[in-house]
Parts: sequence; structure tokens; C-alpha cells
Amino acid sequence: MLSIIISSYKPKYFNALEKNIETTIGNIPYEIIKIDNPGKIGICQAYNQGAEKANYDFFLFLHEDLEFKTQNWGKTLTSSLEHPNIGCISVAGSNYIPNAPVGWWFSKSADFRYLLQNNIDHKTINEDKNVLLVDGVFIAIQKQKYLEFKFNDNLKGFHAYDVDFSQRVSQKYQNLITSKILINHFSTGKPDSNWFFDIIKTRENKPATKRIDYYLENVAFVEFCKTLKSFPIPVYKKVYLFFQFLSPKFLGKKKTIKYLISEFYQIF
Repeated sequence: MLSIIISSYKPKYFNALEKNIETTIGNIPYEIIKIDNPGKIGICQAYNQGAEKANYDFFLFLHEDLEFKTQNWGKTLTSSLEHPNIGCISVAGSNYIPNAPVGWWFSKSADFRYLLQNNIDHKTINEDKNVLLVDGVFIAIQKQKYLEFKFNDNLKGFHAYDVDFSQRVSQKYQNLITSKILINHFSTGKPDSNWFFDIIKTRENKPATKRIDYYLENVAFVEFCKTLKSFPIPVYKKVYLFFQFLSPKFLGKKKTIKYLISEFYQIF
């Protein structure tokens, strides 16, 4: 019923998770497909390789540095995936994709989570939430829907694969953050310049914006400027990227002029 695909690089994490799944998943058929990957291939390639080996109709792409807190979560997950309009199911994500390339968590008003991180409560919802983007710590999807999109092998590293995949799925199906499955994720993540440039690549496949939320667009652009300032990026690239995403359409004319005056000179 459920194929669990893991790109593994730390045996101690994988072994602990394997035991944890066994004691929490409940009475459903499942398999764990481990792709040993000490950084030799990107996570998209690893996940696509794992999917080719999978035998069941539902997939769960999972990080190995976590544990399940919910009992009998397997049936809960597969029952939700059976709905014809459901795409990706995750435990964290966002319902807005801004023009500026930033992490999906850029704004509290668009950030939805149901998980623990290092045993700290990060639950911001008490019911399932429709979203556009999901976080890669936990991505479940029906096999046939995965086959329509697959992970993008052009993303060679370990970043932005989740954003790219889920936003493409969202153009046809409804992505969902579940409030019925709780995990504890041991990592908080460390975005770096590689992550930043991979996020920029995902904007090439960004769905057409059906509605522009000017508040969220401005929050995202300010966050984008902070990223440009903090990462060691050549000056000419900073200039190019700044003007690439400085858009009156998304920011409004007055804000665009303001950022041109206030943010531009702070970046360099």
C-alpha cells in the first residue's frame, strides 16, 4: 500500500527511523526503499531512483532525521491520498508563492505547520490546510500523480526540490498540510547560497499568480533583499537579481521606488 522512499546518508538516523516506522505505522502493507546517498547524487535523482523500485500505489518521500509521534498514521495517510483531487500531503508548507525567491516560510500569515522540531512545538494549525508549496521533510503523493510530475533532475543538489515539485503538482491538484500526523524533526535547516540559487531556479516554473497579495509580496521582497545582503554573492549578480525581482506589478509603484532608494544601497 505505501512505499516509503528515503535518501539516506546517516545510518544511525535511518536505523532509528526504520524501527520507529515499524512501531507506529499500524497494520498496513508497506516497504522502505533506502537510497544510500552520501552526497554523490542530488536528492531529486535519489528520489526518482527510489520511486522506480517502489511496488505500492502510494509514495512517501521522507527525511531520515525524524520520528513519528502519531500511532497508526499509515492508514490515515493513505486514506487522505485516495481522494482524486489531492496532490502532495505534507506537515509544513505555504499557501502563497511570491514573485521574489524566498523560503516558503517567509511570512507567518502564509506559513502552516503541524510538527515538532527538536521537540519544540511548531504546530500552527488545528485542522488540515490547503497549500501550494510543501516542505521536503515529508512529501506523500499517489503514485500515478507522482508519475505526472516526478522530481526535477535538473536540480542537482539538496535544495528547492520540494518547492519545484509541489508547485508543479499544485497546478493540477490540491496540496495539503495534514493536522492528523505528528512528527518530530531533528533538524532546523541551514539555508545557504546554494539553496538561494536553487530557489531562484524554481521561479522559472512558478505558476501564474491568480491573485497578488501586495502585503505578502512586500514581505517577501524585503526578505529577499536581506538574503542578497547576507550571502557572499558577487556584486554584479546582486545588482542583476535585485532588478530582476524589483517589480511594480507585485510591489506597487510607490514601494518599488522606496526599495530602489532604501534597499538597493544597503545591499552593497
